[in-house]
Amino acid sequence: METHQQHPIPWQQQIYDNPWLLAGAAIVFFVLSYIVWGVIDLLTIPAGGTTP
Repeated sequence: METHQQHPIPWQQQIYDNPWLLAGAAIVFFVLSYIVWGVIDLLTIPAGGTTP
């Protein structure tokens, strides 16, 4: 008699199997990447001030 054991589904596969989760993960990824990109851009701007 064969017994099949249920293995837990990895979270990455759960995201790929559900199109809404995949879309949500993509939106979160792009929002966070643009925020980080913007913060890095702001931090690399030289400090303003008067020039002699």
